[in-house]
Amino acid sequence: MADEGFADRRALEDEWIAVRCQLGKRAAFDELIQRWHGPIWQYVSRLSDDDDAAHDIAQDIWLRVLRGIGRLRDRVWRHSARRHHRSATAGE
Repeated sequence: MADEGFADRRALEDEWIAVRCQLGKRAAFDELIQRWHGPIWQYVSRLSDDDDAAHDIAQDIWLRVLRGIGRLRDRVWRHSARRHHRSATAGE
């Protein structure tokens, strides 16, 4: 049950970062990238054996995230963050 509390707290923190990004706070964008670059890189590097291709995929993801964050609804962000956390910890 402690993991659920951690996941909920992390999801709320992610949601708060997303809201701050929507408000145009530069520090929030930096925090979002710092927080999620590692998991995104791990995911895309598994998709491609070529680091250059993986880098291009990751860059495309970030461009889409940053361009679309203003249209993101709270419920969608929360669901996405929880789904990611569950899938990342499923093997533990």
